[in-house]
Amino acid sequence: METERLIIREICLDDLDALYDIYSDSSITKYMEGLYEDHGEEEEFTRAYIKNMYGFYGYGIWILQKKDGTIIGRAGLSNREYNGEFCIEAGYVIGVPYQRQGYATEALNAIVMYAKRELEVKKVYSFIKEENLASIRLAKRCGFEREGSAFDNDEEYEVYVHEK
Repeated sequence: METERLIIREICLDDLDALYDIYSDSSITKYMEGLYEDHGEEEEFTRAYIKNMYGFYGYGIWILQKKDGTIIGRAGLSNREYNGEFCIEAGYVIGVPYQRQGYATEALNAIVMYAKRELEVKKVYSFIKEENLASIRLAKRCGFEREGSAFDNDEEYEVYVHEK
């Protein structure tokens, strides 16, 4: 996909160094998992992800690249179980130098539109920790509404849904 300022594309192994730079800031992993400490393990995981996710489902977590080639984060769609049913979850991470510039809004709006139009998904979910106020504001700005809360791996998340 392309937006006004971004290319949203599948990950490739050449992207890993840029992702390690993004994830090196501790604020990035405050509310989400980081990358494997061992680069070899992350490369192995990424190879399997590329092989199994994009081709099978037609979606996944994509790289966010500015049109000048700079990788600024990643965002996309994942599979998740919620209330005993399969659902599609939108997730996103933007490198600290690129936060508060509208990139996350631009990417999330494009990804939700892709899910609705191309995948014919009626609802897109986002599971956000209650204290992650920036992510909650982003979800609301993009048309998500709070539906409730859920536990996953003994952690509580606020559940937001985009149904429009």
